[in-house]
Amino acid sequence: MPEKAEGAVAEATQPNPALPDWYLQNLVELVNRKDIVFPITLFVGGLMVSGQLTSGHKYFEGLGEQLTQFFGGPSEDAKKSVEYMTSPKDIYIKKDESQERPMPQYIHLREARVFVPGQQPIPTEGSRWRGRLSSVGGFHFGSLAVAKSA
Repeated sequence: MPEKAEGAVAEATQPNPALPDWYLQNLVELVNRKDIVFPITLFVGGLMVSGQLTSGHKYFEGLGEQLTQFFGGPSEDAKKSVEYMTSPKDIYIKKDESQERPMPQYIHLREARVFVPGQQPIPTEGSRWRGRLSSVGGFHFGSLAVAKSA
């Protein structure tokens, strides 16, 4: 992981809400590098977004599968559209270990649901979600579940 000790101390003593949480940013960087997945719940603009933290690469790969279904199959036009819309996935692959990569600015979830107080989560089955790290006000490890009615 990138060395952040001095920067972390500075950010912890003088928080700037316009900047992403350095700890969450490092977690996203770890997930992008190691391609691991784990449950997380984010607090964004008064709502909770809960799902599985995933790499940007896996997010765009999954989006490609979803878009292929939306376009109704593997026609040539659909293939070109899907390739165009998922081409950012390649920025998450580090081709050379010496290559410096900027810290992530976006977070990607799969199986994400948005929880609104007093309402059922949206969507009920979960979906892919992408958000700006600087918009996340807080988070905790683990995802939220809806109690099944008997």
